[in-house]
Parts: sequence; C-alpha cells; structure tokens
Amino acid sequence: MLDTHLRPRATFLRRLGRMIASLSLVLAGATHANAQTMDTLGANEALMPNEFITSLNGGYQLIMQGDGNLVLYRTADMQPLWNTRTAGNPGAFAVMQGDGNLVVYLDGRPLFNTRTQGNPGARLVMQTDGNLVIYSPSNRPLFASRTVQKLPPPTMPATDTLGPNEVLMPNESITSKTGEFLFIMQGDGNLVLYRLDDARPLWNSRTAGNPGAFAIMQGDGNLVVYLGNRPLFNTRTQDNPGARLVMQSDGNLVILTPDDRVLFASGTRQPVCMIEERPAFGGRVEDGIRAFNFPNTCRAFVPLQLQPIFVSPILNPFSLNIDACVGVASFAGFVEVEVCR
Repeated sequence: MLDTHLRPRATFLRRLGRMIASLSLVLAGATHANAQTMDTLGANEALMPNEFITSLNGGYQLIMQGDGNLVLYRTADMQPLWNTRTAGNPGAFAVMQGDGNLVVYLDGRPLFNTRTQGNPGARLVMQTDGNLVIYSPSNRPLFASRTVQKLPPPTMPATDTLGPNEVLMPNESITSKTGEFLFIMQGDGNLVLYRLDDARPLWNSRTAGNPGAFAIMQGDGNLVVYLGNRPLFNTRTQDNPGARLVMQSDGNLVILTPDDRVLFASGTRQPVCMIEERPAFGGRVEDGIRAFNFPNTCRAFVPLQLQPIFVSPILNPFSLNIDACVGVASFAGFVEVEVCR
C-alpha cells in the first residue's frame, strides 16, 4: 500500500509520464526543417524554438519564437503580419502533422491548430506574396493567413542608393530613407517606382512582359534594363563614370554625378504639405451707395477669403437699383490652411 504522503508525488509522476508519452507520439517521425534554406514545412516536419522558414524572395519569415508564439514577419521592417497568439509559453514548438494539421504544442498540450486534419501529406508554404498557406497534395489551399501584401517587399539590407556596377535582379529593390517610396525591379521585367502608403505607381520603365529582366547602374553612369544581353530601357546618362542612382525621400528618383549634379530625374517629387496661418478677409460690406437718387443701401456678405476681395457695383438697368456693392471685405483674422509646395 502506497504511503499517503507519497501520493502527490505519484500523481505528478503519472501526469509527467502521460505528457512524455503524448509528446513522443507527436514527435514520432517528425524531423527538423532546414528552415534557413526552405520556404516549406512538409508533413511531420517541426519548427523548434527560434527555427523558421523563409519565402524564396527573402521578404517574409515564419518563426517559432522562444516565447512560444508562431509569428509571420515582413523582414524588411520586421512588421508582424500574423501570429498564433501563443506567447507566454516558452519551449512551445510547431509541427506540420502527417494528418495535415499545423499544431503548436507545449509539453504535449495543443495551444493552437489550423483545423486542417484529415488531409495527409499537406504542407505549409511561406509564399513570396506574404501569404502563409497550407496546401493539400493536390495543391488545394486548406488554410491561409490572409496576409497577401500589395507590393513585393523591399530587399535586405535596405538602401536608397544603387552605386556604379550594382544590379537589381528580379524582385530586388531600393527604398527611400523614410521608407515611403520603393523602386523595384519587378519579376515581370518592369522597373517601377511606388509610393508605399497607397501602392500607387509613380514611374516605370515600360518594360513589363519581359520576365527575367534586370537593371544595372553601369559604371559609365547609364541605368539600363536588360533581358539577357538585349537592352530594353536606358536613361541616356552614359559618359558619366561614378554616377549613382538615389531613391530620394521626396519621391524623386535621380541619377547624380559624384559631385551631386543631376543627370536624370523621374519627375515624381511629391509636394510637401504643412499647416500655415494665413490672413483671411470677409464679412459684411455696408457702404450705403445711392444710384440715380434712388435710396438703395447696399448690403453684401462676403464669404471668408484668403485674399483681399473687392466687391464691384452692378446696376440693374430696369430698376436702376444697385444689385451688388462697392467695397473691400475687411480683415477677419488668421486661419490655418494646408499649404503644399
């Protein structure tokens, strides 16, 4: 008969045994993903703490954090796009189970799952568009994080300059120092400048339809888009050795000589807006003008204007009355207005 003072310990040991057995079942056949070189977590592959998978373009990363949270990041600015909300569980790990379910476990206890069981052989893919998707063996999507991004991500390390003989390969980019503008060599062969807050294209090389094309800031100062050895676009800035391409924070893409002389500009400088105080004029004008001896007191209300306004007289030829007033709207104080230059 077990001594009563040993019962709590026995209960703990039984629970521990059950947890170990459960964990063993989960990890049976599971392998570690070679996450640093992969965008896919296959059947029975696991992400242990601080392991990750990365999209093929390097723009997005799914990491099993040491705090127990499985998080999808945009690598350019480490912005989290999706997570399993399992932080506070250090030691937790994620496994793409053989039954098609992605599960986060801590000590054999499931903390999160995608409810995609019943699909043996399914795989998890970190896509280049920022979406995390579980696909069946027949490529049917079973789960998605719904984090598709409007634009391809900036490449790392972030820079605003393309120096002599530096190249932008497909889906590589430079960004303005403020992070507001992206200049990217798209996979379709088009070299495009985007304003990031609304994904609006401001300039492009008109070379779409040429997948595999790349851009090079040649040593002679000319920016050229090539497909193989065939030039598709150039800025005609050759004979300027040492020139560089800069994605400026004002939205203008420029090629500068070593002494900062502008050789080329995209003409996409964005207006800088600020609030300024401006004098305002307006109110009532009452000048008591009389026409042809007919008494006709003039009253007019002038809406608030930013410029001094002169009100001219207009005579009605049938009544000989004045329909409008002569006068200058008075100063009405200062107002705040947005001024863009």
